[in-house]
Amino acid sequence: GVMYGDIGHGLCVLFAGLYLLKNEKANDSAKLSEIQEGLHIGRYMLTMMGFFAVYAGFLYNDMFSLGLNLFGTRWQFEGQKYGNVTDQATATLIYDYGSDESVYPFGLDPMWHLASNELLFFNSFKMKLSVIIGITQMFMGTCLKGLNDIYFGEKLNFFFEFLPMVTFAVSLFVYMVFLIFYKWSIDWNSRMLSATCIKPDSDAWGTSDYKEGEWILCDNTGDGTCTPWGYSCTGNDNTATKCPLNFGGSGDGCQPPNLITTLINIALQPGTVDEPMYKGQATVQIILLLVAFLSVPVLLFAKPCILSMQMARTERNNNRSQHGQETTGEYEQIHTLQDSDTIDD
Repeated sequence: GVMYGDIGHGLCVLFAGLYLLKNEKANDSAKLSEIQEGLHIGRYMLTMMGFFAVYAGFLYNDMFSLGLNLFGTRWQFEGQKYGNVTDQATATLIYDYGSDESVYPFGLDPMWHLASNELLFFNSFKMKLSVIIGITQMFMGTCLKGLNDIYFGEKLNFFFEFLPMVTFAVSLFVYMVFLIFYKWSIDWNSRMLSATCIKPDSDAWGTSDYKEGEWILCDNTGDGTCTPWGYSCTGNDNTATKCPLNFGGSGDGCQPPNLITTLINIALQPGTVDEPMYKGQATVQIILLLVAFLSVPVLLFAKPCILSMQMARTERNNNRSQHGQETTGEYEQIHTLQDSDTIDD
């Protein structure tokens, strides 16, 4: 459904699955071709695939690649009321940013289908949603394995398979999901505003969009503009200089990162975070990478080595037992011969 999210296309698959379910008994006794037999066998899967494609289509607000204005868009173009929208016009929120009214009730706002960055936004959203659902499913499967190991008393599997698998997954994949949600939770309008130079006598000064602290006037030793936290701009300042967070990187924490680049750099450039979202992110990622790296040899070699040692110990015990039995047998034979000689005497 996540990959095939479209209300219209999903309904086609759903109706096809429902048709197969309706004719289930007739198809059980009918002579079907190879393709028909395959569709009949997968009738339940086809139905559920269609259902979740429709559900994901409502999430994407996508019906045959067109947006549905089911609950009323929260955005409006300048001149839209009079049907006079010019090319490259910018849409603005009808309600206050962050308020309940500004959020589309279910799925994505249909106005995104008219945006110039529609493809970039939708691909990013679908990629992140796919990662969240896929990693959640994978991690749940790993946890089920751990529960099975506990239930069946498989201590070796639990300590040297399940725990390293969980450690590796949390260090890389679950951390990936954490970064996605953490990025969504940050008010980037406020962070970017904190690194913006504004004239104190302008209307932009003192707005409620800045939530990082109080508005502070600078000493006006620069070009006459100030950042909201009181830095006097000179006109040649970069984002890192104007940002008050001191997280490191090119934006110092005041610019939203590209998560794909961040995740790739965890392995390719350890300790380097171009756009950190929190303080000490580079150190945390180095530690997670080391933990993931150390969990791999434990997962691959610990259990085979322990099983090999156990087998070698068992073999030595069997050899000792067999040697003891042979010695006892020889002693009994000698003792029997001595008894026979005594009887003959």
